[in-house]
Amino acid sequence: MPDAVMSFGGFTLIPMTEADLPRVVEWRSRPEVHEWYGGRPVTAEEIRAKHLDNTDPVTRSIVHLDGEPIGFLQFYEYIDEWKPAIGLRPDEEAWGLDLYLGEPHLHGQGIGTRLVRGVAERLASEHGATRVTIDPHVGNTAAIRCYEKAGFRKVRLMPSYERVRGEWKDAWLMEWRPGE
Repeated sequence: MPDAVMSFGGFTLIPMTEADLPRVVEWRSRPEVHEWYGGRPVTAEEIRAKHLDNTDPVTRSIVHLDGEPIGFLQFYEYIDEWKPAIGLRPDEEAWGLDLYLGEPHLHGQGIGTRLVRGVAERLASEHGATRVTIDPHVGNTAAIRCYEKAGFRKVRLMPSYERVRGEWKDAWLMEWRPGE
């Protein structure tokens, strides 16, 4: 197993590998996941292209809780060409998070809140992040509540931010800052 990229409070983030493809495809096939993450089930080839063969500067990981794989999380520092998508100026710095818990029986238990807060804190302490962002769909009220409990706040509505099942969806830009 590859070395952890981050570990805290029972969570371990392990870099995603080819061996994780069947699990990730299974997770992304669950309606509770793809409703808010991608809008549809995906194939192993799509996951491989997006997460394993992709050379973007993104850390992609499988989230383990007490040794059991429970979801996917990626984090990244915004590079200049990504900044306009969320309304950042070239001189602004931010880190971004994308995640889902792949095991629906774990939803609603505060696990996502602990995970998101812990990752944001480590991005600040280990990478110097002064702002961490996340961008849930406006209709994903459970995720928005989770992120608010983790210390994120809504900063901007992003109209027609992402296309899901052929329809443009609005999203909230939410941010967390150390010490707030």
